[in-house]
Amino acid sequence: MSDLAEFFGHVADRREGPRRQGLLQQLQQDDEAQNIAQKKRVLKIAPQNVEAPGAYTRYFLIDLSGPNNIEVIVLKLYLKEKLQLEFKLRDLNRPA
Repeated sequence: MSDLAEFFGHVADRREGPRRQGLLQQLQQDDEAQNIAQKKRVLKIAPQNVEAPGAYTRYFLIDLSGPNNIEVIVLKLYLKEKLQLEFKLRDLNRPA
């Protein structure tokens, strides 16, 4: 079971970004996760339908005991799939 408190903190500084991104890559379909209130949810991943215009990979945290589910938008993947935008780290040592 993953601890989502680490992933979905309320306030995050920039240094935590790569760690959170790595955690998302470790989570897989049907993994159980738990938030800071100890409420369990199950991760569901709906892959991008490449034939549907505007489609993107969708991530959901499903509440098995209630009607409230959460869609998690992974901005980096969303921008890549919807707008073909990719962000890369810039080498600050290279001249412009």
